Amino acid sequence: MSEINEKKVSFSPPSEEDEGAKTAALQDWTDDRMKLLGWRPFIGTLAMNLELIPVVDHRCPTASTDGKRIFFNPHFLNDLTNDERMTILAHEIWHCGLSHFMREHGRIEDHEMWNHAIDHEVNSLLEDDGFKIPGGAILYRPYKGESAETVFELIKNGTIEMRGQCLDDHGNSAPGEDTEPGQDGSDGWSTIEVDGDGNITAKVDSDFRPRRSDDVWKEWKNKMMAA
Repeated sequence: MSEINEKKVSFSPPSEEDEGAKTAALQDWTDDRMKLLGWRPFIGTLAMNLELIPVVDHRCPTASTDGKRIFFNPHFLNDLTNDERMTILAHEIWHCGLSHFMREHGRIEDHEMWNHAIDHEVNSLLEDDGFKIPGGAILYRPYKGESAETVFELIKNGTIEMRGQCLDDHGNSAPGEDTEPGQDGSDGWSTIEVDGDGNITAKVDSDFRPRRSDDVWKEWKNKMMAA
């Protein structure tokens, strides 16, 4: 970060093209949510508890949730197949239903390991339920069905080597920090641009306003029972 801080960092709102992509992607995921109600009623019912908010923001290159909303980058969704797009939606729902972010307490210092563990738990459930898991996603097949806590300990003690990509964002990055492959414009879009002098322009979307609290995650226990 010391080198980044020496460079000029500026911010810009989503472009007109970005706004059009947001509108189209919101319609796609709204339609997907209705299909989910018919195909997998339990997950579909849970999905109705979450507001879908498209954003073009450097802090959300893929998708993320705060327990009340799912924020998603429309350009990321456009790079997915229809089946993969449905999987990402269900993936966010299960993070809420399984109270993953509340269960992280005591593991904050090992945030990356916990991210891998919770993505494994969700992807294992989704694959068993007939969802298409994107290639390269985190899934330690010999440990399918194991809890995030168990997988976390296996990663921490070296039994499992961390590999694969998280399907969504579990934390925020500062402008200019390294991003996952495909999130730096290599797929034709970017939320962070760097000029020839190394100066950084990051997109900031006023619609991206996550607000996490333990109370929200506690409410999900009741939502799971009601579904």
